[in-house]
Amino acid sequence: MSLGYGGLARKTAENEQSVIYSYGGYNWNIEKYHNEDKLCDGEIEIKKCALPEPTISEATQKGSEQAIDYDKLLSEEKISVKNCSNCWKFYSSTQIDVSALMLIRKIFSAYLQDGQMPETASYFQ
Repeated sequence: MSLGYGGLARKTAENEQSVIYSYGGYNWNIEKYHNEDKLCDGEIEIKKCALPEPTISEATQKGSEQAIDYDKLLSEEKISVKNCSNCWKFYSSTQIDVSALMLIRKIFSAYLQDGQMPETASYFQ
């Protein structure tokens, strides 16, 4: 059973210092936030100095899931977020869209598996 919400991010720019994604979220439980047009007007910027080195396991050939302190990366401004217009819930006291945080975790997970920043990321709960 799904909870009826999710998000989508698309890589829009990358240089030696950072990667930028446009993103949008949706919540099918609240009509105002359905986002049927898949509008991605929020922004996630990840500075490359925030990225851990992927650790490739010979047994699985996948990156290991490392404990990443996202709160610290946000407070150090190594990750920054401009909330999308479909932000329906904030993460604790940071006023950052929960959809953006879920997408950041997906982006880091893909990076740790492949060693490259993904072109897209999404989640659905």
